[in-house]
Amino acid sequence: MIEVTKRATVSDNGDGVNGAGDTINYVITIENKGNIQITGLTLSDIITDGNGTNLTLTSGPTFASNSSTSPQGTITPNVISTYNATYLVTQANADTGSVNNTVTVTGSSPGNTNDVSDVSDDGDDTDGNTTNDATVVEFNLNSSIEVTKTAVVADSNTNSKTDIGDIVTYTITVSNTGNTSISGISFNDVITTSLGAQLSLNAVPTRISTSNGSAVGSLKVGEYATYVALFTIDATAFAAEKISNTVTVTANAGGLTG
Repeated sequence: MIEVTKRATVSDNGDGVNGAGDTINYVITIENKGNIQITGLTLSDIITDGNGTNLTLTSGPTFASNSSTSPQGTITPNVISTYNATYLVTQANADTGSVNNTVTVTGSSPGNTNDVSDVSDDGDDTDGNTTNDATVVEFNLNSSIEVTKTAVVADSNTNSKTDIGDIVTYTITVSNTGNTSISGISFNDVITTSLGAQLSLNAVPTRISTSNGSAVGSLKVGEYATYVALFTIDATAFAAEKISNTVTVTANAGGLTG
C-alpha cells in the first residue's frame, strides 16, 4: 500500500496576505507502506478554485527525490518519494476564496498482481479529516470601496451669481480599496434642498473614465472610476438657498457601501 500526502506553503508577494500574486508551493510525499516494491508511479493532479473551476498547475508535479537509492517512479518498502509543484494565484482565483488541490497516485506491483492507488491527504489531521482530504489554501478576502463627491457650479447665465439656470457638475470617484474585484456597481443618489424638498438630477451618474480599463460597473483591485452627474438649479432649489447631495454606491462584492 502507499500513502500520499500533499502539503502547501505560500510564498507571499510582499503584501502580507494570501491573495493574487502569491505562489503556492506544493510538496507531495508518497510512502510505500507495504512489503513489496512499487513501480511505475503516476500522478493525476486536480486543482480547482473555490467555485470548483478547474485550474492548471504552474509547474509540476516534478520528481524531487527518493529517500533511498530507488530510481524515479519506483519505491521499495518504507521508501518515501517526493514531488514538487507550484501554482501562481490570480485575482480571479483569490476572488473565489480558495484554491483546492488533490493528487491521486497509482503504482504497479510485480506482475501487476497487487496494484495500488491513493488520494492525497493534506497532512493536517487537526481539521477533522484524516484521509483523502484536499489541500486547501484560503485567501484573506477584504472587499471595500471608497466614494468621494465634489461639486462645481457653472454660471450658465453669466450673471456672476449662483442662481436659476446654473448647472452643478458633481464628480464622483469610486475606488476599489479592498483586495477583491468588484462588479455590478450601482448608485442611489439623493439630492434635496435645505428645506427638505426632493430634487432630481438631470440624469443618473455617467462613467467618464477608469484608471485600469475595466468594463462599466466593474473595478479591479486598486482601480478607480470617475462618474459625472448634473443638476440644473431650478426655482425650488434657488428658493431654499442651499442644496445637499449624497450618493450611496453599492457593489456585488458583499453589498458594500461607501
